[in-house]
Amino acid sequence: MNPIKVFHDTVHACNRRDQRQIPSKIRFKVRRGSLKPPIIEFDQSIGAWYVRFGHAKIAKTISEDRPGFIAAIDLDANNEVVGLELIGPMEFSLRWLRKVSPVDLSKVDLDGARFLPAASLVPA
Repeated sequence: MNPIKVFHDTVHACNRRDQRQIPSKIRFKVRRGSLKPPIIEFDQSIGAWYVRFGHAKIAKTISEDRPGFIAAIDLDANNEVVGLELIGPMEFSLRWLRKVSPVDLSKVDLDGARFLPAASLVPA
């Protein structure tokens, strides 16, 4: 069974009422105080990248199937971006992220981003 499909089905089954499609031609902005370098996590088990801009509680997730990957934006109660998940891309680079992101990354210090495996963030 394809782990990406299983994850995708799980994501869409959770909090279905809070899940919405990403509106076309809208780019979400990262909160002004969150423009420090993000943490970019990679979960090899499902082939997903998560760009973490902050640690606020996630109030809702909006997602969209795109050619070659799924994009999901986690928003807090003020509709500010907490994180961006990219599920299933065959390759990942900062250049590609800037190109395909539904989040406005123009003022985010991606060059200073820290890359970590997702498991390293789980407390022991």
